Formats: sequence, C-alpha cells, structure tokens
Amino acid sequence: RPSLRAKMISINLGITVSALILCGAIFAVSVWMIMGKYIDHDIDFFLTETSHNVADKIEYLEQVVLKLRDSDEIMRCLEQDNTAFEDEAAAQEAELTFGKVVDISSQKNTNGANLPMVDEIYLFSKNQTVFRTSYYSMIYSEAESRLQAAEEIYSRFNQEGRSARDDYAYID
Repeated sequence: RPSLRAKMISINLGITVSALILCGAIFAVSVWMIMGKYIDHDIDFFLTETSHNVADKIEYLEQVVLKLRDSDEIMRCLEQDNTAFEDEAAAQEAELTFGKVVDISSQKNTNGANLPMVDEIYLFSKNQTVFRTSYYSMIYSEAESRLQAAEEIYSRFNQEGRSARDDYAYID
C-alpha cells in the first residue's frame, strides 16, 4: 500500500512535468506565431532577390551575346578560316575589342555590388580562336591554367556534348 508521502511525491512530479510540457508547448506556439511572419518575410525576400539576381545575370549575358553578334570585327575574327592572326598587334586589337564589347566591368554585371555576376567570359570559334576577358586581374600562370580548363571543357563539348545537327548543347 502506497504511503501518503509517496502519493504526494508522485502527484507533485506529475503536476511539475505537465506544467513543464504545457509551458513548453505555449512557448513553442507563441514563438511560431510571432516569428512566423518574420520567417515568411525573410524567405519571400530571399526568393525574390535570388530570382532578380538570376534574371539580371541572364539579361546581362543576353546583352553580351547580342553585342557580340552586332560587332563586325568580332564576327569577322570568328569566321576566319585560319587559326592565327597575321600579327600579334591584330590579335591584341581583337582581344581589346572583345573586352570592350563584353564590358565585364559594367554596372550591369556588377549590379551595384562589389562582386560581379560573371567574372570570366571565354569565346571559342570553330577554328580554335579564343577570346577571353576576366573581371579580376590574374597572374600569367593562373590565367593559363584557367584557359586550359576552359579549353578542356570546349573540347569535351565538341567531342560528346553535341551532334552536327545541334545548334547548342549543355555540359554538366
């Protein structure tokens, strides 16, 4: 038979545990009700900003492609059959023109922030002419290693990424 002391202890423990559970539930619900609005607002803000950033990046890239297509000098260089320019000055002039047309340091690319949306652009022609520009200045070895990586991607693209009838392809 349980004593009065044991009964009192079990009743006190039951009341204490149920009060803790009730207070915890009330606290969780109140935090959820108060913070739910802020969390929804933050999630909405994050998704909206991400959507705008992606749209800005796509718009910038679209403008770059249109400017490249409108540049007679760049198109002439891309359509040449030979793989080398007649002299180094012509190659540097074409590279300079590519940099001006792409304008990777433009306000549209940086979008008012310190970090660019696109930090490097490579343009390959069918005759292996490569135009490139970068937002950041790089040492020669780093620029060459990045160019080699881009050339590997381009060669993979040519080998397995598309067939002769495709106008475009995507490589993971």
